Amino acid sequence: MPKQLYMLNELTPEWKNLREKTIKYCKSKNHSKNSISNAERISISIATNMQSMGIMQPEGITIDDFNNWIDGCRKGNFRSKELSEDTIAKRVETIRNMCRAGSLKEQLEFI
Repeated sequence: MPKQLYMLNELTPEWKNLREKTIKYCKSKNHSKNSISNAERISISIATNMQSMGIMQPEGITIDDFNNWIDGCRKGNFRSKELSEDTIAKRVETIRNMCRAGSLKEQLEFI
């Protein structure tokens, strides 16, 4: 089993709250078990990455932040290795669900 690089206890209360909302949202939309599992895991890495960029609240994500996050994922600037486009696409879908769950309409427009 791979080493866990991201821990739930690292998240700010705002990111933890959004993660919980995202899991509930995915369940309410009847997402598959795998999709819900992705939401549980990937939301932690997204939030941790955003926090490492200085974004301590989900509402603070700007289009520049999002683009920098994508670039960072490609370059391996976070705790994981460089990510492939398919892996990044899964993360982008998770962050979209996070925006939907948290009613982050402004962010959802550019994500």
